[in-house]
Amino acid sequence: MKSIIPTSACLALAISGGSATAANNWPAKVVGTWNMTANQSTVALDITEQGTTGPCHTIGGTFATDDIGGYYCPDSGRISFFRYNSSNGVSSQSYTGNLSQPGSTVYMCGTFEADGPGGGVPGEYSFVATLE
Repeated sequence: MKSIIPTSACLALAISGGSATAANNWPAKVVGTWNMTANQSTVALDITEQGTTGPCHTIGGTFATDDIGGYYCPDSGRISFFRYNSSNGVSSQSYTGNLSQPGSTVYMCGTFEADGPGGGVPGEYSFVATLE
């Protein structure tokens, strides 16, 4: 299955992600349902909680039936989280990416590593998501 999210959106995100002139224009919150394509698999990422203290805020929620935990940095658009296997609670995948700056669609793009029990074939893969 091919991703329905244009590759150009992730390229633009990668280019703008390091721009000092664009600082502080990222979304303040990432709470919501994200339509994600990770290594050609489509899944719902539901971020249900976000902390409020520090430069990076803790996040939590679910990835399909598994729990996630990590952080989001609203001043840089950086996001990182672990996916915990629901059958044993062990981290099975780690995700790192960046958000696009607000527009008609908010994108999250990056890579994930399958590195634990139930995480799939070990390796590094791409992911892209849009906020509903």
